[in-house]
Amino acid sequence: MTVRLVVAEDDALGRERLVRILRAEPDAHVVDVCAEGEAALTAIRERAPDVAFLDVQLPGLDAFALMEAVPVERAPVFVLVTAYDGYAIQAFEHEAADYVLKPFSRSRVHTALARARARLAARSAVNLQQVLSAVSALERRSKQQSGRIAVRDNDRTFFLKVDAIDWIEAAGKFLHVHVGKQTHTLRGTMAGALSRLDPADFVRVSRAAIVNVDRIQEIQPWFQGAHILILRDRTQITSTRRYRRNLRLLLGK
Repeated sequence: MTVRLVVAEDDALGRERLVRILRAEPDAHVVDVCAEGEAALTAIRERAPDVAFLDVQLPGLDAFALMEAVPVERAPVFVLVTAYDGYAIQAFEHEAADYVLKPFSRSRVHTALARARARLAARSAVNLQQVLSAVSALERRSKQQSGRIAVRDNDRTFFLKVDAIDWIEAAGKFLHVHVGKQTHTLRGTMAGALSRLDPADFVRVSRAAIVNVDRIQEIQPWFQGAHILILRDRTQITSTRRYRRNLRLLLGK
């Protein structure tokens, strides 16, 4: 990956040497060179570099003030360059990737750029994880919290609120969705139904039953690890041993 760089150094000879070294680095592109702080800030805002090499004592706006002026979400990785070692603590506090003392060698600048690249890679990994997490959350919300499901009844289709469902019963290729005294039949599978329901609100208690947690009034032990669930309307549903882990999680909650 080509790294885009901004260099800010008020000393002409030092600036030329730093730029020459950086331009010799593979996959490094110097997009702007500045001699004072305000110009460097403008370059960072307008050119959006990946990395900025800054002399600490820039005229007009020093490196630390400049770093504070750049929004975190738009900030490049900063590398500080100075003839003094007394700014190391401030550099650490401002999360600079490296702190290069003058006079510097080609190998020292190479090391600083490598550290900046590592910081960029770490940022990219974090950003990718954030994107994946956001996409996953949107998918879960779309599936589990859509708020309603479509039910076909002969030639008409109506929408049923998910939180109105008492329980769902498997019947071959169909599902019986129990809502109060009504039962709606639709084609589907238990796995498909679960993918559209919030696991915090619905629990599968057997091969043939998914129950709205809020409708459970009482749980009674039965035999061989099974239980009887009694709903508010006094409907009794058997929770089989195979799904007792789900029931234990429910009881723990």
